[in-house]
Amino acid sequence: MQEAEVEKLNVEKLKSPDAAAQPFNLSTFQPFNLSADDRHILYAADLACRKVNEILEAYRIQDGALAVYDFFWTQICDGYVEYVKDSPNKAASVAILRDVFWKALRLLHPYMPFVTEEVAHQLGFLKDGETIMLQEFPKGYTDAEKSAWGVTEGNYEFVNAKREAITAIRALRAEYKVPPATFVKVTVATDDAKAKAEVESLKKAMRAESVEFVPAGSDLAMPSKITKFGTVYLSLEGLVDKAAEAKRIAGELAKLAGFIKSSEAKLANENFVAHAPEAVVAEARRKLAENKEKVAQLEKLAKLFA
Repeated sequence: MQEAEVEKLNVEKLKSPDAAAQPFNLSTFQPFNLSADDRHILYAADLACRKVNEILEAYRIQDGALAVYDFFWTQICDGYVEYVKDSPNKAASVAILRDVFWKALRLLHPYMPFVTEEVAHQLGFLKDGETIMLQEFPKGYTDAEKSAWGVTEGNYEFVNAKREAITAIRALRAEYKVPPATFVKVTVATDDAKAKAEVESLKKAMRAESVEFVPAGSDLAMPSKITKFGTVYLSLEGLVDKAAEAKRIAGELAKLAGFIKSSEAKLANENFVAHAPEAVVAEARRKLAENKEKVAQLEKLAKLFA
């Protein structure tokens, strides 16, 4: 199934039995019911509304289109819709999803008038005889609403970091050819107490049978990636062919050894260092340090598959 078809199926979840849209209502869903992801999308919606209004007032039409695209695709479809499917408080999350999606449709309307008109009716945001053209252009939430819901920039950045960790584990799964349907064991090295509260959402998003936490700075013999959320490790125990992986790592180490030897020779050449542009020399040093770091990581993995 194509990515666009998957998102179409996901957005079907927005359909409501009510004829008219029911926006998120603080009197119905109390702040303590909201998760970090719920608060994140509310902050993202507020940010997008304010940003698009500011951009359009300055007649930066193209920048406005990019801002709406990022909010609609990255924040809603690629992020929050996935979360809502397994939300522990689905009633609140679906109500929030409908509210931010209705805001997104109105933000998108100046760029895609006919499509947004049709979608707004199909999803029950408008009744027969109503038109999206006459709906108020969204301006975001009030400061009082954001304060009551616990919607803060700190939480927004925290969830962004969590998503970075999820993406990192997915990248490691792809790199080591772990089938998408296979449940894995993940370890996160962090001292952030808030991270542990996200264990259930992490397990679902990473398709993990377990997510364990160890202190920041821990050095584990597993493939890893450094993220703002912490260093994430993927256990390969029982998932890969050790002999084949050992052979692959040996090949990578040999290739890197050649690159390092060449870089060290170049940087040892006083003529190159003295006459090459400063940016070129800096890039050569950065690449050398990066390759040495890769070697250190691969050598740890080599011990694991020995």
